[in-house]
Amino acid sequence: MVKKDRDVRSRLLKSLIIGSGFPLTQLAILLFTPLLPVLGRAFDVSSDQILLTPTVVLIGYLLGHLFWGTLSDYWNRRHTLLLGLLLFIASALLTGLSGNLTLFWLFSCILGFSAATFTSVGNAFMVDIYGKEKAVGAIAYIGIAMATTPIIVPPLSMALYHAFNWSAIYEFMACYGIVMLIGFLMFVRARGDSQAPAAHELHLLKRYASHLTNTQFIKNVASLALKFGVFVTSISMLPYIYVHYLTVTRVDFSILGFVVLLPSLIMAIVAKTLVKAYGTKRLINVAAVLTLIGSVGLVFLFFLGVKVVLLVTLALMFIFAGVGLSLPMCKGASMTSVSHSFGAASSLMKCLQTLGPVVVTGINADVHQAFGLLGFAVLLLIVSIISTIVRLL
Repeated sequence: MVKKDRDVRSRLLKSLIIGSGFPLTQLAILLFTPLLPVLGRAFDVSSDQILLTPTVVLIGYLLGHLFWGTLSDYWNRRHTLLLGLLLFIASALLTGLSGNLTLFWLFSCILGFSAATFTSVGNAFMVDIYGKEKAVGAIAYIGIAMATTPIIVPPLSMALYHAFNWSAIYEFMACYGIVMLIGFLMFVRARGDSQAPAAHELHLLKRYASHLTNTQFIKNVASLALKFGVFVTSISMLPYIYVHYLTVTRVDFSILGFVVLLPSLIMAIVAKTLVKAYGTKRLINVAAVLTLIGSVGLVFLFFLGVKVVLLVTLALMFIFAGVGLSLPMCKGASMTSVSHSFGAASSLMKCLQTLGPVVVTGINADVHQAFGLLGFAVLLLIVSIISTIVRLL
């Protein structure tokens, strides 16, 4: 009994340390966004140039997904995560010290590349620690932490900037990484659950091919990518909806933005609470219904030109509630649909998940320019329907 309790505490502590890297990934991608105008003035560049910074970070993030998870299958997972964490700390410090835009972009790209370690290797680590059956629940807990991060980004970013300067956000991330590093070195030992479990004789391309021919894995990942595209696109359109369309003040928008994003956190908690009782598939179906209701509501509101803050907010809350419920469930379903090379599977999952918002936001830019918010709402509805159909095929 004592040994069992000790094992439970050990797994919980490892999960806490490894799981802390998931919010750090989102901070690397999001924490600088409220300060883009400040960064433009700091480097004396145009707004068009500084707005390319998220693209630069995501390019590194995308490349990182192709690298870190697969490396962990060839190498020890602990060593892989340690290497990525050290690179993250160094690149965060160097990004904050950048004296021109070129160096800032270079180190930001490396920061995004290293940040991919925590999600790619982290998901595989959870399967190693808990096994396939219990990994969904652990990943759902991580979904709660990741759902919280976007809500706290604006106040955290502005607080650090006003207290110090723009480089403080990168120093904060470096300090966060150092704390994680200390915990990692102390409590995550190189035992069997941190060793690469895959058969080393499998060639890299064969590993990817085996997952790409896994129909269930592809369906889960495709649905995940489309839902993540809905999430990111909806967040990017919030200023246009509230400030331009509903003409609320920016102070009111900051409050309403928190309100509409809150359901994603609540439903991530619900996902963890109900997954054992109702199962992953049923919760994903419920999430699809919520997202469809919200998307249909937005289409009607924008088509009729309704400018009632309460109605638009309710429609958006349905969308974020559905996405908040579905994302951790789709991630868990993706990782538990494979039987080997979990690092490669995690890399593919995160890579394709990142492609989702790249495609959807790219289409939305053209659609919004041509048809306004109605085009955005119709796009969300179409993507939500496709995501549902993909899982039913």
